[in-house]
This record gives sequence, C-alpha cells and structure tokens, in this order.
Amino acid sequence: MIKAIIIEDEIGSRNNLKNLINNYCPIVSVVGEADSIASGLKLINESNLAPDVAFLDISLPDGLIFQLLSKINHLDFDIIFVTAYDKYAIKACEYSCIGYILKPIDPDLLIEAIQRIRKNKDHQISKRLEIFNKSYNSPTKFDKISISATDGIYFFESE
Repeated sequence: MIKAIIIEDEIGSRNNLKNLINNYCPIVSVVGEADSIASGLKLINESNLAPDVAFLDISLPDGLIFQLLSKINHLDFDIIFVTAYDKYAIKACEYSCIGYILKPIDPDLLIEAIQRIRKNKDHQISKRLEIFNKSYNSPTKFDKISISATDGIYFFESE
C-alpha cells in the first residue's frame, strides 16, 4: 500500500482528490491531510506517518507550498503537485516532482503520476531539495542538474 498525504486548502478539492484516489488508485491510502503551510509542516513532521507521496496544492492561504518545502530538512517522499495554476510548472520541475496535475483533475493523469512513485526506494529528495533551494535563491546559476531516468534520478555538476 502506498501512503499519501494531501495539503490542499479547499475542502471540495481535497475531497475530490480523495474520491479520485479511492476510485482509480486503490493501492493508495490517504494517511493525513492539511490545509495550510503551517498545518502541512506539522503534518509532515509527524514521524509516525512516513508517507510515500504528498499531493500538494501550490497556492495556500498562508503562502506558496515552496515555502513549506524549503523548511523541511529531510524529505523522503515523492511529490505530486495538484493545482489550478500552470504558471508554477517550471518551479515544480526544478524541484523534480514526479507529477504536475492541473485542476480539474484528469483521472488518467492521476493514475500516471501514481505509477511513478518509487516505494521503498531512496528518492534522493534531499539532493532535489538542495538543487531547488539553490535555484530558488539564485535562479540564474545552477551548480547541479537532475536528469530523470527509468531507473532513478541522476545528479550532475554543471560546468
């Protein structure tokens, strides 16, 4: 079973996502929910959850989800962004998310994103977070680039 958390401020969108997961992705179990950066940070820091994936809305009442991600020291789960805004897709790609789904959610895209989850595998999220933070703080210079392959993600020094 794949354990998931959802950070989404709109209750209707959160319930819709849970229903789609239940109907189309029975191998996924939602183990926690939050509706803001503050409650999301608290949820992620709960050591007993150990999610395999987080479904994240980008625009929350207390800021952008990227603010939450920059506060986490060690991420050991995959990320799927679920948002109404396509303008954050580049930032999400810089973060090496495994999915970027626009609302309204297409069940086929949800299934495809779920199939990319690498359960019980070193996700190298810490390296992704390091790359994201460097690019977020100085977007014109990259020290490393990530390349996703079928057998994992590879990190290379840029020249």
